[in-house]
Amino acid sequence: MRVGNWLVVICGLLLLASFTAAGQLAGPSLGGFALDLSGWRGVFWANFLVAGTCCLIQWLTLRGEDEKTPQSFDAVGSVLMLAGYPALLIGLSMGPRQGWTEPFTLMWFAIAAVGIVAFFAWETKAKEPLFRLAYFRSLTFCIAMFTLVVASFVQNPVSLFTPLYMQKVLHVSAGDVGLIMMALPVSTLIAGPVGGRLADRYDPRVVAAAGMFVTFLAVLVFARLGTGTAPLLVLVPLALIGFGGGLFRPANQVAVFAGIERSQFGSLSAMLQSLGALAGTLGTTITIAITEARTSANAGTALAEAQQFTFTALLPLLLIAVFVSLLGRSGKKEEPPVPVVAAAAGDAPAG
Repeated sequence: MRVGNWLVVICGLLLLASFTAAGQLAGPSLGGFALDLSGWRGVFWANFLVAGTCCLIQWLTLRGEDEKTPQSFDAVGSVLMLAGYPALLIGLSMGPRQGWTEPFTLMWFAIAAVGIVAFFAWETKAKEPLFRLAYFRSLTFCIAMFTLVVASFVQNPVSLFTPLYMQKVLHVSAGDVGLIMMALPVSTLIAGPVGGRLADRYDPRVVAAAGMFVTFLAVLVFARLGTGTAPLLVLVPLALIGFGGGLFRPANQVAVFAGIERSQFGSLSAMLQSLGALAGTLGTTITIAITEARTSANAGTALAEAQQFTFTALLPLLLIAVFVSLLGRSGKKEEPPVPVVAAAAGDAPAG
């Protein structure tokens, strides 16, 4: 594929990644407004209306010719993943409540182990696997996936814990929580195009590492929030984590897509979305489990202290991700050299 076409495709994927991340992070904000207006049922009605409107707009506007290639669906891999991964989340959720060594908890961990091992064993021989494990032979791809997992692992819990912290500790209304949470998607939307331009002009490794470092600063500030924090100060870690994600994701995807053929962009994009979602739910489940284990009472003080402990524990992981982002190749696709046409023997030199 020519470099110009490759850049167009990559720019489109970068914009898609930025808007996708902003949309996911905007959920708590819109949910806060819906909860304040019509109660918990309003959250589900809001989801129904937004999803229905988007489906209708897509059906009416996304027309034209598209290139289709027949592919089979990995039904066995899907079943194994659906058996193993949710069982892991259930086990992590049951541990703090019923005990980590209780038979019921251990049963879920056993189901998870069997399902996940069977999934990866099947993926190595599947004709059209959900996860193309051959991608992981590239060091650049492994680094990009590790940092993507860490970023999703950390960012999703922040978007979940912040509304709980503001309501239960700072006693902020649901409507005001929604307004404050808007700092997260807005900063992501602003930083996303900036991160894309920087990743296109400079080494994507440096841009990705800068985004991870800003995320580290955001979690460091978030871990210092306590019972006496002014509600408006919560804007600082939210804006930082949105800005860090906006810098990181475009640079990360430049590194990932640079070494992949265009025909595999669809499966790779689905794989990135799946890994991000899986890491986000895993991070949310683990941080909730740690917080529940550290919380001895329902008081706001206990929740604030447990939250500080949980997010302080994430800081070493983020620092590791900052340094790992700088490893490997730059991931930028170099333009091919312009061929030099030799002058004919009878041509006289210019000048």
